[in-house]
Amino acid sequence: MGIFLSAAIFLAVPVLAYALFLIRISVITDRARKEQQNWPVPDALPSVSVVIPFRNEEKNLPALLECLSKLQYRQDLLEIILADDHSEDDGFLCAEKYIKEFDIQNVTLAKIPQGKTGKKAAIEFGVSLAKHDFLLFTDADCRMTAFWVNDLMLVQHHENAAMVCGPVKVHAQTLIQILEMLETAALMATSAAGILMKKPNFCNGANLLISKTAWLEAAAKRKDEFLASGDDVFLLHQLHEGGEKIAYCLLEHSGVETDAHPRLAELINQKVRWAGKWKSGLRGANAAMALLIWFFHAVFLFTLVFTGIHYPVLAFCLYAGKNFAETLFIKNFCHTPGYQHNSGKVFLFQIPYSLYVLFMGIRILLSPSFTWKGRHYPA
Repeated sequence: MGIFLSAAIFLAVPVLAYALFLIRISVITDRARKEQQNWPVPDALPSVSVVIPFRNEEKNLPALLECLSKLQYRQDLLEIILADDHSEDDGFLCAEKYIKEFDIQNVTLAKIPQGKTGKKAAIEFGVSLAKHDFLLFTDADCRMTAFWVNDLMLVQHHENAAMVCGPVKVHAQTLIQILEMLETAALMATSAAGILMKKPNFCNGANLLISKTAWLEAAAKRKDEFLASGDDVFLLHQLHEGGEKIAYCLLEHSGVETDAHPRLAELINQKVRWAGKWKSGLRGANAAMALLIWFFHAVFLFTLVFTGIHYPVLAFCLYAGKNFAETLFIKNFCHTPGYQHNSGKVFLFQIPYSLYVLFMGIRILLSPSFTWKGRHYPA
C-alpha cells in the first residue's frame, strides 16, 4: 500500500467515524420524537409563568405579543411577565400599546429596579414576580405557535422533568444568514442528543422550561452572575450535577423562531459573548468539546484537499457522506424541516462553514470585549 493511500485512509477515518456517529444520534432523536408524539394529553397541567427579559426590542415586541395573545394554554394557569432592562428605545411604551391592542390577559410589564442591569438581573426580577409553578423563558425577538406552552408542558408531565429544553430555529434569507441557520440547527440537534443520552452539554435560554423550585435552588448555588451570558448553560449544568431530571421537547409546536442577524459583525459579536461562558467556569469536558470541533474542521479541510489531489473519488465520497449525515442530523431543527429542504444548503456550505469555524475560534480567542444591547462587556 502506497504512502499516499495510507495517509488518505488515515485522514478519512475521523470523517467517516463522525458521519456514522451523527447517523446513530439521528436515529435516537427520531425515535424519541415518535415516542413523544404518541403521548396522551393529561387531564390537568401545572401553572406556568412565561418570563421575557427585554432591552431595546421595540421592533420585535409587536410580533412577540401577537404570538403570546394566541397561546392556547388555559388562561387561569398562565401568566406573562415582561421585564424591561432599562431600554433606551420606546420598547416599554410599545409593549403597553400592544398588550392592550391584542387584549392579552394576565400580563405583568415592569422595569427592573435602578442599580440592577443585564439580562440575568432582568430574569431574576421577572422570576421574583412569578406566581406559578413553572417558569418558561424566551427572548423578545422570538415568535412561537399557539401550542408552544402545551407541547413543552406535555413533555414535562410525562418525563416528570425539572427542566425541559426546546429548539430555537433561525429564519434566514441571505447566504450569511443561511450559515447561521445551519449552525443554530446543529447546536439544537447537539443539545437534544446530549440531553436524550443523559449527557447534557448545551441549551438555549430562548426556549427553556423549568420548575420554579428548581430554579430558585439552582440560583442560590450559581456563581456566574459576573458573566453577561450563560444564564441557560450554567443553569443546565447546575441541575444536572444536582441529579435533577432534564428532558428535551421534540414536538412540532415546541420550537420558537427568531430572525438571523442582518450583518456578519453582529453574528461574530454574539459568538464572542457566548464564548465567555466557555472561558469562565464551564466544566473541562465542554471546553474540550469546543476544541475538538475546531480541530475536526481543520482535519476535514486538510483531508478534503489531500484526497482531492490524490484520490478525488474518495474525496467526493467523504464530502457526500458527511453531507448526508449532517443533513439527517439537523433536518428537524431547521426553519423549514425535512431532508430535501436542507440537503442542498448543507452541501453548498460544507467548506464555507468549516472555514467559518476556524476563523471564529481564532476570533473568539483574540477578542478582549464585545458590545451587546448598547453595553460594553469584557470577553
